[in-house]
Amino acid sequence: MVLSLGLAAQETFFRVYDRPQDERAYNFIQNGDQGYLILGKSSKYMSDGLLLRKVALDGTEIWEKHENVPVWGLANNICVDAEENIVLLMNERIDNVSHIVLKKLDQSGNELSSTNIIAGGDATGIAETEDGYLITGSAPPLSGDSSLIAKVDKELNLLWEKHYYPTTMASQRTTAYDALAFGNHYYVLGYYYGSPGYGVDHKSYLMKIDQKGNPIWTKNFDTHIQQYYGSLIASSGGHLVIHGSYTDPEVHSLFRSSIICLDEDGTILWENEMAQDQRTLWGEDLVEASDGGFISCGGMWKNQGPTDIYLRKINAKGEHLWLKVIDRTYRDYASQLLLDEKDYILCTGYSLGNERYPNFFMMKTDPDGNFQGVEEVSDNASIKVFPNPVRGGWCRVELRDMMAAEKMAVELIDLSGRVVYHLDYHWDGMSNACDLNLNDLPSGFYTLQVKATSGVLSHKMVIP
Repeated sequence: MVLSLGLAAQETFFRVYDRPQDERAYNFIQNGDQGYLILGKSSKYMSDGLLLRKVALDGTEIWEKHENVPVWGLANNICVDAEENIVLLMNERIDNVSHIVLKKLDQSGNELSSTNIIAGGDATGIAETEDGYLITGSAPPLSGDSSLIAKVDKELNLLWEKHYYPTTMASQRTTAYDALAFGNHYYVLGYYYGSPGYGVDHKSYLMKIDQKGNPIWTKNFDTHIQQYYGSLIASSGGHLVIHGSYTDPEVHSLFRSSIICLDEDGTILWENEMAQDQRTLWGEDLVEASDGGFISCGGMWKNQGPTDIYLRKINAKGEHLWLKVIDRTYRDYASQLLLDEKDYILCTGYSLGNERYPNFFMMKTDPDGNFQGVEEVSDNASIKVFPNPVRGGWCRVELRDMMAAEKMAVELIDLSGRVVYHLDYHWDGMSNACDLNLNDLPSGFYTLQVKATSGVLSHKMVIP
């Protein structure tokens, strides 16, 4: 079953692919004019396995395919070749040894071929080049792990395989995570960890290599605790842009989102960092808009509280433009982004479904991160309503960051402006949530308002 938020005639929507098991999307690509492919993990077969779902342009599910294989390090593991075949990168255990395998599927999900590329390695991603594909991952040397980069041709024949150790510190575990072809060279983004310091301290690196895999330079990002970058793109201005997070230097339990722009020689041109109201901003993916700005996504949370989706945009100079927070359920997380031909924002990740498991979602907003018809986006993350749409006639209203008990009025307003529900509620300072019984209200779109002496909070919601 698919839970859909939005009207069929609208260009924006929020769909959850509801399943009775834990399913989380991590990869998202355009599938020509046939729609999109969403890749992630599923616990359908007890242990986590690979799940590929094909959806139409409006997010309608077409088919899904499961592979009972390990999903460690899942990143950019899918692409579509010139014949519109789906190329799927995965790790398989063969005789108790990890193998990197490439499979080709047709547009119905049927397997056309399976090629064992490398024995003794773990793959994290695949990137298309003019004459083939780059594969990123890790390989186990005698001490720690080394970053692995391999090149295969269009027929999936291995051309070369290289191992790198991009840090001067001993006994590190290193992994190549993302790659791209840019000009006459390849660029590889990865991370390493195992150094002393704050827990398992991740650091990141960016490496430039030639088309034979020979390193030209390596730049390390190691000035912050837990400095992790996982997304790499080439901008229309001829620059490299990476996105990730690092530990807030003022509050070590929080993370800041970080976007860095570099030239082809690895010189930093500008850096944008963002902290948000004592919350963690964990940066995931990044895309360039048609105006030269950059849109990023990820997860936002405070301590052990709810996780929300965030979208934010900066301009071509790295200056902040806007931040939008989508707080549909208690657990929402964005992992990857796409833009369509109108610069509408498409995003995937996971959100709670009917069975209260994390499930794949796909959403589409306008170029400013807004939904049409049903507004689930707010720059103010002080109020949360879940589930939304309402299920079983009940929903919970949660106010965040309440510092003192207050008497409040909770009201629902329909599209004509009538108050159709009213509840006087006294928050006692011990709990910041109340439950609403909405069984008597008809299906439709509503505005929830919480009124207090300190102000009014509003949130859009749906009764299906």
